[in-house]
Amino acid sequence: MNVTRTLLILALLPAFTGLRAAAAVIAVYHTSDAHGWYSARPARWDNENPNRPIGGFAALSALLKQETAPYLLLDSGDMFQGTPEGILTKGMASIMLMNQLDYAAAVPGNHDYDYGEPNLKVLVSSAAFPFLGANLYQKAGGAHADYLKPYTFIEKDGRRIAVLGTRQAYRHFHPARQRKTPGLPRRGRRNGEMAAGDREAEPGRCYSTGPHRTERRPRP
Repeated sequence: MNVTRTLLILALLPAFTGLRAAAAVIAVYHTSDAHGWYSARPARWDNENPNRPIGGFAALSALLKQETAPYLLLDSGDMFQGTPEGILTKGMASIMLMNQLDYAAAVPGNHDYDYGEPNLKVLVSSAAFPFLGANLYQKAGGAHADYLKPYTFIEKDGRRIAVLGTRQAYRHFHPARQRKTPGLPRRGRRNGEMAAGDREAEPGRCYSTGPHRTERRPRP
């Protein structure tokens, strides 16, 4: 899980001439690519202390409890694919934990479609926060994916904050390898558009993509 913290500074315009504008600070926490790592794991990359535990939702919860400013918690997808607990629950474990941590909004990633669009709709309906996707469209007919909102407004500390959710087009498949991998799109949509379900996997399969590879491997 990748976690970043950003400070959002809002300038509050004076209601009357002669009053100074006040500034409000809201912290924005952003998680991405959790891939089902709900618990801490050893920091194998740390040569000095490779066994120290890092990450996990418990650590994130503890971090948020230390935050003194009002905050938003957002996620940009690939929530569950990668661990047995994420795969066997088809992502529901992610939704349960994210509900407990009071996420404000999320955008689905390509792997969140691994069990198909119907499964993602179940996850969306079970979430206590909105899923966003302003540029995700149905493959048949080109209609916007109606289970995703293009944006949402969040009330925080007396301020109304707009959050817009978009996805990048996936264009980084290796042509030579991709021809051997059925079921994957050959390229992303134009103008940054992505069709909902473009990354749906074959039943019983999951896909891992990167700048130089497209792999297919059996699920446990």
